[in-house]
Amino acid sequence: MKPSFVFLVLLCSIFRVVASEPFQLSLTPDVQWHDRSTDIAGVRIGVWADNDSFSGLDLNIAQQTYQDWSGVGFAVYNQIDGEGRGVLLAPFGINDVKEHFTGWTASTFYNRVDGSIHGWQTALVAYSGNGGKGLQSAAIAIADGDLAGVQFGAVYSHCSGEFNGLQTGLVNYSDEMNGLQLGFVNITRYMGSGVQIGLVNVIQNSPVPFLPIVNAKF
Repeated sequence: MKPSFVFLVLLCSIFRVVASEPFQLSLTPDVQWHDRSTDIAGVRIGVWADNDSFSGLDLNIAQQTYQDWSGVGFAVYNQIDGEGRGVLLAPFGINDVKEHFTGWTASTFYNRVDGSIHGWQTALVAYSGNGGKGLQSAAIAIADGDLAGVQFGAVYSHCSGEFNGLQTGLVNYSDEMNGLQLGFVNITRYMGSGVQIGLVNVIQNSPVPFLPIVNAKF
């Protein structure tokens, strides 16, 4: 076999692996224009879309992307198994990102990012598995890991790591706090430098661990 022919075959194989398609139309994962293994860089429209990676404009009822996703997406259910970047919207639905997300991720009911969030995360219930930086706003806002920025939980705000910034809601809790807690009940296990304003204010590492109205430690 000629070396030039072998090289041509290898080149075609590599191109086929890295090539992406500009358009995807889908009904189900088994009934779509391009199969799941095809990367889409362009526009994806469908009922239930299913691809390895995606970048561009994503308009579906439901979509699952097995690797990284970037762009603007609109669906009732969004699942990204890799990292996400851009604007991910799920009106009347759920966003579920398995790694980090950078940008704006918004859903009506549940918004989950297992990695860190860098940007704005909002929903009825918002969860970040590794904290992040930016704004987290929800009825119930939960961050596991360090979070910097603003956490607004209308009913409950929770940070299980170090929080730096403004944490506000009816009930606020942080493992470690630097900044301002504003609510009816404010609790932190360790206050580095900050202020609590509310009816019940608890700083467990303070010489005065409980004060009504205002508590602080610097």
